[in-house]
Amino acid sequence: MNRIFGVSKNKTPKPTLNDAITSTEGRMNSVEVKIKELEARLVGIRDRMQKMRDGPGKNLLKQQALKVLQQKKQYEAQRDQLMQQSFNMESAVFAMDNVKNTMSTMQAMQDANKAMKKQYKNVDIDKIYDIQDEMADLMDQANEVQELMGRSYNMPDDLDEDDLEAELDALGDDLNFGEEMPSYLNDAEPAMPELLPEAPDGSFRQPTENTAESARAEPAPNLDEAADLSLKVVSLSRPSSFSGKIEDAHGKHKEFSAHVRIIAASHFLPFSIAVSEETPTEPYQWKVSRRSGHTAMYAGIRSLSDNPNADCTHVGWIGNYKDLKGEEHSCDDLSHDSRSNICNELEKYDAVPVFVDESTANGHYEGYSKQILWPLLHYMSWSDSNPMKPAWWDCYNKVSKTFAAAISAIYKEGDIVWIHDYHLLLLPEMFRALNPKATIGLFLHSPFPSSELFRSLPNRKEILYGMLGSTSIGFQTYSYARHFLSSCTRVLGLESTPTGIDNMGNMVAIGVFPIGIDARQVQERRSLPAVQAKMKSLREMFANKRIIIGRDRLDEVAGIKQKLEAFEKFLEMYPEWQNNVVLIQVTQPGQTRQPKLEAKISELVTSINSNYGSLEFMPVMYHHTFLNTDEYMALLNIADLCLITVIRDGMNTGSLEYVVCQQDKHSPLLLSEFTGTAGSVSGAIQINPWDYQGVAQAIDTALRMSPEEKKVRYKEMYRHVMNHDAQYWATTVIQDLRATVLAGQSSSVTPKLDMALFVKGFKASKRRMIMLDYDGTLTPITNIPAQALPPPEMLEALRVLCADPRNFVSVISGRDRAFLELHLGDIEGLALSGEHGSFIRYPGGEWINLLAEMDMSWKDEVLSIFEFYTERTVGATIEAKETSITWHFRNADPEYGEFQAKECMNHLENSVVSKRPVEILVGKKCLEVRPISVNKGEIVKRLMGASPKQWDFVVCAGDDKTDEDMFRSLRTIKRSVAGNVGGEEGQHAVSTSVGTGTNWSSTSMRLPPYYFTITVGPPDKRSAAAWHVSSSHDVVEALMLLAACDNAE
Repeated sequence: MNRIFGVSKNKTPKPTLNDAITSTEGRMNSVEVKIKELEARLVGIRDRMQKMRDGPGKNLLKQQALKVLQQKKQYEAQRDQLMQQSFNMESAVFAMDNVKNTMSTMQAMQDANKAMKKQYKNVDIDKIYDIQDEMADLMDQANEVQELMGRSYNMPDDLDEDDLEAELDALGDDLNFGEEMPSYLNDAEPAMPELLPEAPDGSFRQPTENTAESARAEPAPNLDEAADLSLKVVSLSRPSSFSGKIEDAHGKHKEFSAHVRIIAASHFLPFSIAVSEETPTEPYQWKVSRRSGHTAMYAGIRSLSDNPNADCTHVGWIGNYKDLKGEEHSCDDLSHDSRSNICNELEKYDAVPVFVDESTANGHYEGYSKQILWPLLHYMSWSDSNPMKPAWWDCYNKVSKTFAAAISAIYKEGDIVWIHDYHLLLLPEMFRALNPKATIGLFLHSPFPSSELFRSLPNRKEILYGMLGSTSIGFQTYSYARHFLSSCTRVLGLESTPTGIDNMGNMVAIGVFPIGIDARQVQERRSLPAVQAKMKSLREMFANKRIIIGRDRLDEVAGIKQKLEAFEKFLEMYPEWQNNVVLIQVTQPGQTRQPKLEAKISELVTSINSNYGSLEFMPVMYHHTFLNTDEYMALLNIADLCLITVIRDGMNTGSLEYVVCQQDKHSPLLLSEFTGTAGSVSGAIQINPWDYQGVAQAIDTALRMSPEEKKVRYKEMYRHVMNHDAQYWATTVIQDLRATVLAGQSSSVTPKLDMALFVKGFKASKRRMIMLDYDGTLTPITNIPAQALPPPEMLEALRVLCADPRNFVSVISGRDRAFLELHLGDIEGLALSGEHGSFIRYPGGEWINLLAEMDMSWKDEVLSIFEFYTERTVGATIEAKETSITWHFRNADPEYGEFQAKECMNHLENSVVSKRPVEILVGKKCLEVRPISVNKGEIVKRLMGASPKQWDFVVCAGDDKTDEDMFRSLRTIKRSVAGNVGGEEGQHAVSTSVGTGTNWSSTSMRLPPYYFTITVGPPDKRSAAAWHVSSSHDVVEALMLLAACDNAE
């Protein structure tokens, strides 16, 4: 056991990886200090340069500054390398902990099997010893990791004066050096530090105080082999674009780019245009004015341009223009020169117009967007009197394509494209098709309904896939994000986590970003003299009255009817407030004209005023009109209560504007719990709009609230609104999007299969081993396993390959013998292995049961547990094989199925696995229990034989966790074969065959013997394979290429 845990009695204990991590962190801190000192020196030089005239002295300072900047870049490169070393070492520590835990489990299994051997003489316990020896070898490799050499640091590119100026501009005057400034800032001629010493290979290393001592210092460990170890033992997870590395990426935010370009896309531009008086005839010149509505979104986008490190261009439809009489016209008939003048004028505002013909624009906006999507997203049923027209969907597609082309015309690599709201849900996928590597953010300002409602949309799949073309999707609240995830799972069958979705290999991050308002602009506007005059007039009009205000669109979701019903109930329940309270309700036209709703509201207003009003006073002042901004601000300032009863809303920004305007009165806010704002504004009183009595009680409570409680509640609301304004929202979304991209860039990915190298290796080889999984590899995964039938082109490729005596082809599957025999048994020369290595049939032979002597009494216990969960999980099925039992939940409810699978697995671990020599295998939508000594890796070793070097071309393809055993076995075999190759070439193969991803494949896989381990799935999938393909179709295509080579020969 000493050997197993890497302990040697005759050796001095080596430094541990934890010691190396501590040392590396210390070096990182030293480097950070150096960087700060050099930044301070640059500031000092810059200040001196600003005081000098042009001449030799200033040029000399520039040269000194360039040298300092060069050193700073070198230290920064060194810091980045140290950060990566530290991360790799922590991964290795994690891997070795898992090794030791595995060894403890193996020792317990060994003891159990010794006891079993007395009862079952034919149990093959040697396999347990083989695994134990392999684990011991891994521990030796882990100990040797600490002796590997550290990495060198690449010299940054030569810098010029432009780089210097950019760096000096980026450095602020507020660098914090504590109380004492570095003395050299005041030196007449600053002394230059020594440059980093150059290594023999041209790289640069950190200087030490004692050069001789530095030469003797032990180098930091290189953890490439540690990464290989972690994959081999525990398949250490590669971080996905949304898994766990966002915090680190935020730390690197400043390093992402010195400057970033953002292209924001919304249906409308925040501008409207009118013909200038100077050009009564074409070609027109234009006047540009601000468009009303969507103020929070426009303010957030506009704030991005205020960032000195960002440029923001806004792309959107310009809409109609106004002529000199103020009448609106479509842009369809404008001349080319007039349109060019529009573009030139809007360019001054960093805006790019999209021109859409009037018919398409109406079908897109007035049709599909307002008649179909908007009601659906707000939980409203579609109007039977206005059914969906096929032309609307065509227009919706056409507008998205037009936007994609317009954005592509100005897009440059590295730009961030930020798409807004439900009008452009197809745009992410369409733009991705034109620019596959683009960074695309999508933010949905409206709610997102539950999957039960969303799935009623005829074009549901197209909409979801369109959205999933994004890099990241943002929502107002977590509940909206959860509904979207559920829709992707239930409608598209995609796997998801609370933070993202695996869209066929592309990881799409999901985030929650509540929008804010331009609070400072509201503060400025509320204090204008025109607003103060309106406030005075309103106070005189409603003297001695308590004022309740409401401002809504005339839509069903606005809850105006519920508000009036509740207010009438309030006057009925609390007669003392009659003639003392007035409700000022302002409505403006909604998304669509709703005559029935208008009539109902008018009826309610008339009823309340007739029952509780008089000739002198009306308790409800109802205005159906557009308020100008001054009147609106005045209402928000004088109100004693704001009543918001919407029954579904994305983010009610009116409530936030009310909070900003109440700095003097601190009046309370009654807010519907169905608004997106409800979860953010904690000081508001939340109400259920349908509970009329509850709303009436809340109105009474708010009007009687003490000044102290008002102030406490208002303080909470005001702090949130001011700290989470529109600028904060926009900046947070862009930072998170950049962090997502950085996390994806820093993750280790498996390269895509190099088809040219694949064919080249096949042609150059004489002895070829081809091992293939079935489900998910040769055929797509299906909901009903019996429907996963082999495609004709795959069968033909296998026949051609098996006919060549140089090829040994085998299918290693989890299927039972009967299925494999039925569908693949007639292919002459094909070897078959079933039930994950329990059975094998060599070409021309009979099936061999490798577990014929194994005790299978555990199957009854497992079957009873599976039956228990099958009865309680609709859609779940049991597949009983000769040597294993599988519980499938692919046809069950996705979320409930996953929950039941976890419960079932816990039950099995406590009742069976802890007592029997079996293990649980978690597959794709299934759980399988099998003997612990059975796996596909053992079949690979058996097929490769005692002399694996006889094979100069090896292919192994699979798609799930059961196939990782094959990949790991081949990695071990590849290393041993390469190690036995003589000469310099063999040693090079050994050194480069270790590692993950590109390190595995880029060099060693291009040298014979050719080993192609291929996983089916996304590039950042956890896998020990060297290559990846996206789907089973790609695997079949690869086999067809090899078959074509055989036919050609």
